[in-house]
Amino acid sequence: MRTTIFFTMQTSATASMWRIFSKCLKYSNSNLKLKHFLHEYFMNNRLSEVISADLPEFDHFLQFNDPALFNPNVDKSKFRFILNIRDPRDKICNGYHWALIHPTSGKETEEETLNRRQLMIDKGIDSWVLSQLGTTYFDNLFQAFDISTSADIEVLSYARLCLDFDSFINKFCDFMEIKVTDELLALLSNERVDNLAENDQWIGNKWQGSDVYPGRYKSELRRETIELINQKLSPVLHKMAEIDPDFSDLYLEGVK
Repeated sequence: MRTTIFFTMQTSATASMWRIFSKCLKYSNSNLKLKHFLHEYFMNNRLSEVISADLPEFDHFLQFNDPALFNPNVDKSKFRFILNIRDPRDKICNGYHWALIHPTSGKETEEETLNRRQLMIDKGIDSWVLSQLGTTYFDNLFQAFDISTSADIEVLSYARLCLDFDSFINKFCDFMEIKVTDELLALLSNERVDNLAENDQWIGNKWQGSDVYPGRYKSELRRETIELINQKLSPVLHKMAEIDPDFSDLYLEGVK
């Protein structure tokens, strides 16, 4: 079987999705080898090698959670894709909180980390968010849609995970040819948004600042900041609405 690549972003929801996918595949006795493709490179400070690394073409289910490291010259017709997209306005807000609390893997001294975080706090979330508006990250994400056959790709967005969990499960299982049973749904019940607070694997129980619904940017950013973001990221948000039409109203809120 051709390898399926879970092409996603660096967000806490990726961990939840990976747990869901892993449980479904193990439940179905899948022979696919599950692998977080970037993990070994990250742990050995070799991330610069990822873009030129060979992806296994068969019998794997890979997590690839940094679009900026994906080689745009890869022959995508050799793979199947599951894509997680997330409203960039929310993702950038999430990144602000993440940067304030998450370890930096030895890249900074403790003093440098404290100084950087205090500077972020002093400037505020609006200033930080406006400094993060480059679209290359999202451009790389969308390159995975350049596939000749639509059957090779399934979009499973953060919005669907949070707002329509059952369809999220059904779409994944249909794509991977897994039968949805009451037993499987029971195994997945602790990944529902309403149950995450009781899930000791949910990253929000370890790191403050995680969220469980789309739209956090509306309560965290000033109106004028949101207007600037909407203008800057309008092409990205329109693209998201196109490829995830069930939730287009969320992506296009306030966007011209």
